Amino acid sequence: MTSACGIHWYQGGDFPETYQNSIFTAEPVHNIIHVDAIHHKGATFESVELLKGSEFLASSDSWFRPVNHYTGPDGALYILDYHRKIIEHPEWLSDEVINSGDLYLGIDQGRIYRISVKGSGPMQFLDKINLEALNSDELIRMLEHKNNWWRTHAQRLLMDREDAVIIQKLKDFVLTTESTTGKVHGMWLIQGKNSMNESVILSLLNDKSAEVRENALKISEFHLSTNQNILEKLFKMVSDPSEKVRFQLLLTLGEIENKEAFEARMNLLTKDLEDPWVQYAALSAKNLDIIQLYQRSAKEFQAEETPGRKTFFRKLSETLVRSVTSHELNKFLSDILQSSKLHWFDPLVLEGIDKSQSRDKELTISNENLQLLVSNFKKNTDADFRSASLNVLHAAGYFEKRDNPLLANAIVSVKNNELDPSTVIDAIRIIGWTNASDHVDLLKSVMENQTNQEVRLAVLDAIAEMIDSNGTDLLVSLWPGMLPGERQKGVGIFLKDDTSRLVLLNAIEQKKIQTSSLSWSNTVSLLNSANHEVRTQARNLLQGNELKANDTWKQYEKALELSGSSEQGLTVFKNNCAVCHQIRGENGTAFGPDLSTMGNRNKPSLLLDILQPNKSIADGYELWTLESTSGTLYSGVISNQSPNTMTIKDAAGKEETLDRHEIKNLKVSEISAMPENLHLQINHQEMADLLAYLKNE
Repeated sequence: MTSACGIHWYQGGDFPETYQNSIFTAEPVHNIIHVDAIHHKGATFESVELLKGSEFLASSDSWFRPVNHYTGPDGALYILDYHRKIIEHPEWLSDEVINSGDLYLGIDQGRIYRISVKGSGPMQFLDKINLEALNSDELIRMLEHKNNWWRTHAQRLLMDREDAVIIQKLKDFVLTTESTTGKVHGMWLIQGKNSMNESVILSLLNDKSAEVRENALKISEFHLSTNQNILEKLFKMVSDPSEKVRFQLLLTLGEIENKEAFEARMNLLTKDLEDPWVQYAALSAKNLDIIQLYQRSAKEFQAEETPGRKTFFRKLSETLVRSVTSHELNKFLSDILQSSKLHWFDPLVLEGIDKSQSRDKELTISNENLQLLVSNFKKNTDADFRSASLNVLHAAGYFEKRDNPLLANAIVSVKNNELDPSTVIDAIRIIGWTNASDHVDLLKSVMENQTNQEVRLAVLDAIAEMIDSNGTDLLVSLWPGMLPGERQKGVGIFLKDDTSRLVLLNAIEQKKIQTSSLSWSNTVSLLNSANHEVRTQARNLLQGNELKANDTWKQYEKALELSGSSEQGLTVFKNNCAVCHQIRGENGTAFGPDLSTMGNRNKPSLLLDILQPNKSIADGYELWTLESTSGTLYSGVISNQSPNTMTIKDAAGKEETLDRHEIKNLKVSEISAMPENLHLQINHQEMADLLAYLKNE
């Protein structure tokens, strides 16, 4: 849904039971209101479509623009209708629409809809509600009301009243009421008035309702430092039947620093380890002894490998590197490397060390540990452990020395045709990291004689390490014998810097590399390069039909006069548009914007955007080029952002998430990710069919 807004959790108590704890979402562009049911899922929740194959409300009135919802005191759902003829984003508006005078139609209007249960009668509460006139007993009873509107207003008024008698009444209420929501409102009122005591907390921690126990745990955090009885009760709750209570207990016990708390947290972690949120909770404990946690985890989880355990050991080792001193890290690493037994999680621990240091701080490895890591490069070492050991060596800067002892061994290994592919791959990585430019002939020989795909890709990774022209010259010479997947990786190597980009463009001009090897995002990156020479040459070689836009428009304007078939248009859409777009979440890939709203636009404006996509790039779907600190280039749309990370998604749907400090450069393209010459693949009748399909005719 492209314009989802006004998310509202219904707790009115008047709708049928299936609607309790459901989420309503307004969608003004599509003139609908969607509803999802909220289900428990481990430590959190998930939303599931409540009405299969239909919407809660779908209007044929194109001016119906729902933007928000509220639950009224009568339990009905009140919908705010913005009521406009046009509500499109400016990026999607054609000049014709802007100049039509219709843009502000409805600005002085608006509607409110009331949706209630059949037979509930008209709205009769206006001018009849005066909660402030109720006494404290009446307001406290209101905390049990099935409608959250009454409960929250009663809680607000009780909080504002300073009558000391209210405290005891609230305590009596939470200890006697059968209402789960009433207890939750009441306990937070008592805590908000700084009047909570041990006996009430202990009673609530024993409540039959998981929701009450969960909230009681949160309140107990305010009292743990002064009350041993409450703390002892928490230790006894590790077997609570509710996943959410156990999750909250793990968080609450994270504030306690003693042996009993650690054992309780370990018990909770073991019970719910497959839940990723539980892993984060366990690792967030205050002043956590991370070495102790690793030692216990290694003992408890060594018997069986599971997806959750694999993820946990990665997170655990990353957290460990960030938490300990260099001396402690080397002691920890030494214990792993000198162990007489290899555990299934040891490669994951090394992987976490490598990943964490590359993002956060310089890794200082002792000479003893360097030698232990070096000794793992032999054919009888577990392949994953050997590879992870090399990654840690690389992270520590070991291969910056050209005379490192591993290089000679690696060269011999690459030439040994009897070794398994995994050993050869690791040997190629060593050569690449040390100085691949000194071994061009060897790498070329491997590419010309090896058929193993993983080995060949490893050679390309080694070529990418070359900082001079040897790498790109070698790529051009190898190009005729490279497979499609290898060529895709090769293009990425060419795009790592402007010098390499010029080599690529020269090879294209000389017909040594085909333009078909470039994805559209590769092409856009070159066309929009900040380097004048690269940009000029790319536009001479790769530019589409922009200079002939008017001629193209006149040619395809004929399609507007033809009768189109929506059924045939679906076929045209799947063959040409579905690689990047969907309609109503179907029949394609969600890379570009969902085209459901196209039905609200006229055919000339649709045709113009198809022929000249650079005239209007949808907000949020700009094509970005991202360069990492390691020199890797990514191109795509930014699919997700957080304060610390950014995720970029390419046209194939593959996502890559990087920490902010891993990003060296980030640049938005002035050119749409949609190709300008799409029309060359579509004749006039097919264009008419496509327009009919987009218009849902």
